[in-house]
Amino acid sequence: MITTSDASLAERLRSLRQHAMSPSMARHESHQVTLESFSEPAFNFRMTDLQAAVGRPQLARLPAIIAERRALAARYAEALAHHPLLAPPTEPPWLRSNWQSYPVTLRSGGRMSQVEIMQFLLDRGVASRRGVGNAHAEPAYAKVAWSCGQGPCDPAAHTAGRCLRLPVSEHARDKTILLPLFHGMSPAEQDYVVSTLRALSG
Repeated sequence: MITTSDASLAERLRSLRQHAMSPSMARHESHQVTLESFSEPAFNFRMTDLQAAVGRPQLARLPAIIAERRALAARYAEALAHHPLLAPPTEPPWLRSNWQSYPVTLRSGGRMSQVEIMQFLLDRGVASRRGVGNAHAEPAYAKVAWSCGQGPCDPAAHTAGRCLRLPVSEHARDKTILLPLFHGMSPAEQDYVVSTLRALSG
């Protein structure tokens, strides 16, 4: 689903979801033969009736779900404010996150690596994930030619799944961890995660 307040963008997106076909679904209501045309390469991204039937009630619950996620994120932020290894994310004043996930960042100079912290959590029953994936570092892309600009920055680096022009992406991949945060997470479940994080710092 995409939402936008830009009317021209909305019109184009509606077209793209239906193969960029004109006159699209209106041909079914026409009393004259209508020959469709395709203005640009596009896709078949129409929702199914089942998706709509599930999605409409979910939209009605969305404000409550987001409020719950924001409360969970606020509890994490308070618990991690002075954590020696992990820093909580911050929201800029112009943004309100729905906290689809909760990414923490490794503080500089910490005594444990990303993988060591994730293993510590996993050993105590707390699942976590790397916060950011880098497509250019995945084996699927190492096997095909690709470019990060006007030609590869360094072919040898690309073969190794690295890109000298993407240091921020690679830093985010190596220095962020997603903590458990989900709709329906109980206070007891979050308390356990927080207590595990405190043990990590001790």
